[in-house]
Amino acid sequence: MPDLSSGMAFVFDSLAALLLFAAAVIAWLLAGASRISSRINIRFAAMLLAALAAARALGMVQPQFLSLAPAVAPIAASLGTTALALGLLAVLARPIPSLAASLALALALGAGLAAALSGEPVYALACQILGVCLTVAVALSGFAAGPGRAALALLAAAALLCGGLALMDGAINVAEIFFAAGLIGAARVSQFRVEAQ
Repeated sequence: MPDLSSGMAFVFDSLAALLLFAAAVIAWLLAGASRISSRINIRFAAMLLAALAAARALGMVQPQFLSLAPAVAPIAASLGTTALALGLLAVLARPIPSLAASLALALALGAGLAAALSGEPVYALACQILGVCLTVAVALSGFAAGPGRAALALLAAAALLCGGLALMDGAINVAEIFFAAGLIGAARVSQFRVEAQ
């Protein structure tokens, strides 16, 4: 009897990568209607997470590139979560000054590179936790002004944190699903400000 578990795992991995890539494309399009300070960060995160999906798909198709996704995942996760946090902060509160945003992205890149080079995703997870905590704090402070937007921002932040925890456990396919949910949620939050105007 043939082993069906490997075929089903391939299908699940393929669908997770496809879902993340589709979510990146949709988030790119959704962010087009938001303010520039939020749009740039959300589109940057969408490109990073699309690169993770492409690396995962390439590793499934070409076995010699199997180690590409575990190297790309911590970099895309730390930088993507930081960019989404900056985009959400620009929507929920006010845009972060350029110098502070650049410093945050540089630190996220350093954490992602350290995680990728050492093989320990805890560095990327620490960066993700910081970005999620800032997003949660700002969303909770603005809950009275816009409960729908704040609740969606909280759900997006929770999905990003769950993706980081799944990545910490080595489950890249599960992390891709959580990252897709967080990306779509953040892109949708960025549109609430446009609808209110």
